[in-house]
Amino acid sequence: RKAKEELVETLKFNPKEPEHGFHIWNATAFYVGVVESLVGLAFGNGYLSLIFNVLVGYIVAYTLFWGMLCKRTKKVMFWTMFLLVAYAAFCAFQIVLSFAMIFSLIMYAFKFLSTCFMAVNGFVLYKRQHAAPLLDK
Repeated sequence: RKAKEELVETLKFNPKEPEHGFHIWNATAFYVGVVESLVGLAFGNGYLSLIFNVLVGYIVAYTLFWGMLCKRTKKVMFWTMFLLVAYAAFCAFQIVLSFAMIFSLIMYAFKFLSTCFMAVNGFVLYKRQHAAPLLDK
């Protein structure tokens, strides 16, 4: 029940617990990437690809976590939101490129949605932390 409420509130752009929501969607995006890498390994990608993808995914996930939930300065949170939007655009682009490969399309769609939900929670966190507009000093 709690997860359903969290999803509905996020879809309404009004999460009640944005810190919790950010954790959930950040972890979801990371683990979807891990599953995608494991399936890639099963279909012939090497171990180096698996290690690289998981390592990069971990660095991105931790950077987003640190920027939105640990550091919490206006500048860092702004650039973290920028990174989230850029990553969402990358995932959307990968969806288009993966149209012929259904599994990759599904994985990137999940990552795209997770990233968008992280951005919603991140925006609420930003607004709570810094009531002024995004670009003010």
